[in-house]
Amino acid sequence: CVCLCVCVCDLVDVSPCVAHTHLSPIYFLFLLSQVHFHLSDCLTTASPFHEHTTTRGCKLRSCNNLPFPIVSFSLHTHTYPRTLSLNIMAQQQGLVVIGSYISPFVRKVLVALNIKQLSYSIDPLVGFWAPPAFVKISPFKRIPVLLDGSVVVNDSSVILQYLEEKYPNTPSLLPKDVALRARARWLEEYADTYLCDVLIWRLFNEHVLRKPIWKKPVREDFVQQCHQDIESKILPFLEPLAPVPGEFMFENTLTIADVSIAAFFRNALFVKYQVNPTLFPRTSAWLSHVWAQPAFTALAPYEDVCRRTRIPEQRRALDEAGAPIIITPYGEMEATATPGVLYTGDR
Repeated sequence: CVCLCVCVCDLVDVSPCVAHTHLSPIYFLFLLSQVHFHLSDCLTTASPFHEHTTTRGCKLRSCNNLPFPIVSFSLHTHTYPRTLSLNIMAQQQGLVVIGSYISPFVRKVLVALNIKQLSYSIDPLVGFWAPPAFVKISPFKRIPVLLDGSVVVNDSSVILQYLEEKYPNTPSLLPKDVALRARARWLEEYADTYLCDVLIWRLFNEHVLRKPIWKKPVREDFVQQCHQDIESKILPFLEPLAPVPGEFMFENTLTIADVSIAAFFRNALFVKYQVNPTLFPRTSAWLSHVWAQPAFTALAPYEDVCRRTRIPEQRRALDEAGAPIIITPYGEMEATATPGVLYTGDR
């Protein structure tokens, strides 16, 4: 315990005399849990990832190239009755989004980050090919996941709420009027549920996912039925809600209602479905206006890369295209670190 305390003191610039003070193991572990580590003092440039072993089985892992460098301490079970796994993710590199540019749920989050002008990195993980350890931070293996230092946030709607509350001085994606806020939230839910069912799990799935993932041929009659449902149920509902050309749905400000609905229809565009401007002129003009916003256009080059690149090659292709890709993907970080290291919040 004393040896480990000396090691910790070296990292956090605590007076060595404190380290040599007699501490019980339980009290020491409590103190250790309260310490805020300064990772910049322990990072070296010898290699992208390296591991140092100290006394009593304490391993210090540090990585100077990861977007959130990891330090993990592991006490062997034969030394203490319980194993301590303490891992610290540095917050110097900002926010990290895990998920593919093609996902409409990930798109919602990335557009929100762009609107709020918050810097971020992305691990373009595709949910269907997520490593088994992904369940540690996403119990249902769903994307997106937002990492903010030691905080892990799941579900796109929850992530947007988190960003609204964590960064109140950035542009809001919610209307100022409380009634309109409720309406905007409901339309986001409408997009996440009904639009997702028709546009993603039926139409997009049939064109893009059915053959490579489910190993089944595309059913053209099923695709036509999807088109009919869009034009008989979805668009007649949206047309009277759509704003006049050149404006947004609420208070003429881009909100979660615009972002959510446009995010899902963008996937329909990927499979060559376009809203008929003759039958639904307001909806067609509104979606085009939303897609033309810088928060959306900034993502378009990376979406195009993903559309024309095989999944195993997407990370390299995105990196070459200039996307803010993290150096080491989640799966590789998990393989080199102590189990559970990617989440250090309350348990």
